[in-house]
Amino acid sequence: MTRQEFKKLMSETLNDIIDLFDKKQKSYGEDDDVLKTIKNVARRVFGDETPESQFFVAMILLDKHLASIAEKGLQLEDLRERLTDAIIYLLFVLAIDKEREEKKEKRKEEEKWYCYKIGRMFCQNKKKDEWVSGGQYTESTEWS
Repeated sequence: MTRQEFKKLMSETLNDIIDLFDKKQKSYGEDDDVLKTIKNVARRVFGDETPESQFFVAMILLDKHLASIAEKGLQLEDLRERLTDAIIYLLFVLAIDKEREEKKEKRKEEEKWYCYKIGRMFCQNKKKDEWVSGGQYTESTEWS
C-alpha cells in the first residue's frame, strides 16, 4: 500500500469512526457528556469518577474488543467495526485526559493569589475570597 493509499484509508476510517460514534452514541454516553457511561461504571465499580477510575473502565471496554480481535484475527466477522470501536475507546481516553488537564488548570487558577498595590500590597485568593496585606511593594504581581 502506498502512502497516498494509506492516507485515503485513514480518511475513510475517520469518517467511519464518526458514523459509528453517531450510531452508538446513546450507549457511549449522552450529548452533554460523552463520558457519562464510563463515569457511571467507574462510580459503580470503583466508588468514584476520578480520571484514573475512568481510564481503567475505558481500558476494560477497549480490551473487550482487543481480546476478540486477538482471538479471531482477520477471520473476525465484524473486524472493521471492532477496530473502529477500539479507536473510539482510545479517543475516550484522550477525552478523559483532556478533562483531567482542564480541571488541573482550573484548580491551579483558583489557587492563585492576585496582588494589587494600593499603597501597600494586597493579595486575594479568588477561590477563598481571602485577602492579606503585606509591606510596601513597588509593583503588583501574581503569586501561585
